[in-house]
This record gives sequence, C-alpha cells and structure tokens, in this order.
Amino acid sequence: MDSRGVTYAKNVVSGVEVAGQWVRLSCQKYLDDLSSGKYYLDTRRAKIVESFIKCLKHYTGGASGKPFILEDWQVFIIENLFCLYSYKTGKRKYKTGHISVARKNGKTATAAAIALYAMLADGEDGAQVILAANSREQSKIDLEMCQAFAHQLDPNEKDLKIYRNEIRLAKNNSVLKNVSADSSKLDGLNISLALVDELEESVNSKLYDVLKSSMGFREQPLMLSIGTAGFNKNGFCYEFEQYCKDVLLELKEDDTIFSCIYQLDEGDDWQDENNWKKASPNLDVTVKKEWLAEQVNQAKNSPTLAVSILTKNMQVWTNTRVLWLPEHSIKECMRKVDLSDFMNNEQYLCYVGIDLAAVSDLNASTFLLIDKVKELYYFKTFYFLPQSALEDKANSELYKMW
Repeated sequence: MDSRGVTYAKNVVSGVEVAGQWVRLSCQKYLDDLSSGKYYLDTRRAKIVESFIKCLKHYTGGASGKPFILEDWQVFIIENLFCLYSYKTGKRKYKTGHISVARKNGKTATAAAIALYAMLADGEDGAQVILAANSREQSKIDLEMCQAFAHQLDPNEKDLKIYRNEIRLAKNNSVLKNVSADSSKLDGLNISLALVDELEESVNSKLYDVLKSSMGFREQPLMLSIGTAGFNKNGFCYEFEQYCKDVLLELKEDDTIFSCIYQLDEGDDWQDENNWKKASPNLDVTVKKEWLAEQVNQAKNSPTLAVSILTKNMQVWTNTRVLWLPEHSIKECMRKVDLSDFMNNEQYLCYVGIDLAAVSDLNASTFLLIDKVKELYYFKTFYFLPQSALEDKANSELYKMW
C-alpha cells in the first residue's frame, strides 16, 4: 500500500490533483527516486513524524484545540525531507530543502512542528535547531509557535525547559533557539537543522551561508528555507529558486536539494479559481475560496492591490510593490526588434536618445521608430558600461549576472 506522500505524488503527476509545473516535477522526481533502486522510503520514520505532529494541537482560530493533522501535500514534503534514504550511505538523501507556498497555507505552523520534531524525535543527540529570519520579529514569531507547541507536550516543564529565547531538553542536551540576520551571535554554531523563514525578504545570502557552513560536523543535517514569492527579482531568494527549478528541469545536477514550489504556471489566468490551488494547496482548508475570491475581485480594478494578490496569493514574482502597468500588458507589447528591418524605408521616422555617464556608470541609447502609415511605435535600446565597472564597482557582481 502506498504512503500518503507517494499517493499524493501519483495524483499530481496523473492530473487528479491540481498542481503547477514545479510541484509536478518534484512529485515525478520522488516517484523516480523510489523506482530507481538507489533510494527507499523509511515508512516507520514517516509514521513517527506524522504521529509526533498529530500530538500537537492548533491554538488559534477556528481550529483551536484540534489535533495538527497534516494534509497530503505536507506529508509529501516531510517524506522527502526526513524519510527518503540512500541504500548506499544509509543516510537521508536531502541536506537542503526549499518550500515556497502562498500566504495562509499554514507554512509557519508546519515549519514550527518540523523544527520541534527535529529537536525532540529525530534521533539526534545534542540536536541544535535554529530558527532564522531576516528580522528578529519574524524569527520570534516562529520561536513563540514552537514554545506553544512545546508547552502542550510538557505543560509542567518536567523535561522541556522553555526559556525566553530558547527551548532546551536536558536529557540529550538538545536546544532550539532563534536568530536573525541582524544578530551578532551567528558563530560557534553546530546546527542539525536550520530553518530560514521568509527567505524572500533576505537582502543577500549572508545569513543563509553562515548557517549552512555550521553544519559540517553533522552526519545528516538539514538546511530548510520557506517563503512566498517576493518583489525583488535581483535578490538571493529569486536566484535560489531559479537554481531549484534548474535542478528540477535537470539543467543542473544536485541530488542533495529538494524543492517544492507552489505557484501558477506561466500564462495562467490568476482570476480563474481553477488555478488557485496551484499556489494554495490548502485551498478550502486554511485558505477559504470565498475569501480569496473577494480579494481577487477587489484587485481587478486596483493595480496596487493586484500586485499584492499576484505575489503573495498567486506566487508570481514581481519587480515592484506598486504596479503602474499590468505585467500582461507589457508582455503583449514585447517582441524582438531588428533595426535592419527599418533601414532605407521612408515609411519610418527615427529618433535617437542617448544617456551618457559621467565616469563609469551604465550608458544607454534608445531608438524610437515611428511607422507613419500605421501609427505604430517601436523601441530598441542598447546598454553599455566600461569593463572596469565589472571589477571595481559596488554593483559589479550584479552587472556580471545581468
């Protein structure tokens, strides 16, 4: 009999379960791994994780007091991260995980449950679980959720000691605590699991890199990041997600990283409710369809609200928090412009605008070509910068990437 995670993967691949491209690829990879003869699912471990989390209870909203029952998509993620083992090494396959899902899908609660499991029940003596975020406030939210769950397990603190900034289990010298990007205490760690929340808010990879570099002495550590789409396509999170997608597309080879990215596919109509589950797998569980429909309806006539809905509820990366023109309107106007097509044709009028830099900044020249008959406008822009800007400018690394 298939596990819940395997069943979910089969349903996604077959189309029974609505999911976007990247989740389908993750599911197919899971099924391929299990049929490859290289990896196996530790079903006993899978039951332990699920049973542990079921011992926890929700403590806010309409589900308050009810057991934490994992949905199939959450079980799929946990099976990959904690229960997929290599026949060759006897260790877990993945050392890095990245989960991206729309708001209100319970990702913070799930992450807190996973963190507490890693501290208490993963079989790691001296476990060191670190909750990290770009801001101290966000990492504190994650810690407080772990503390609430820990209090449920041991209300009298007989074994679990709950302090202001950490949780400790003296029996095996394990600890769970929070840090942030603005913390000065990031050295000297020996992390078994690091969980970085709201990765999309990270200015750079500094926090992520420091945490990952502290795992060298662990046999099967896990570097886990969670988040939603964001507004900075030049930031670390967007770049990291592109790497994850390249791995899923087999453009890059990396058997140590697992990703599950819930988002609309390119070209999907974000106003069509049939697409919403691609970004919100908890649709009609924690994300009510009626509520989401109201948000979408309001966004139809509000460009600013549309950006927020697109990014945080539909998982579409944007370049700005304020939308002047809808992205689809821009895409409809974009095509390849070859200046040679306009040469020696009196039907076109051409204007040239040039922006020259004083010292070593970007330079640009733009051609505006006007079709006098059809009254159409074509633009072609060229960008230049000095070679030295790639070596000694503050943005040299970004220039190289662009």
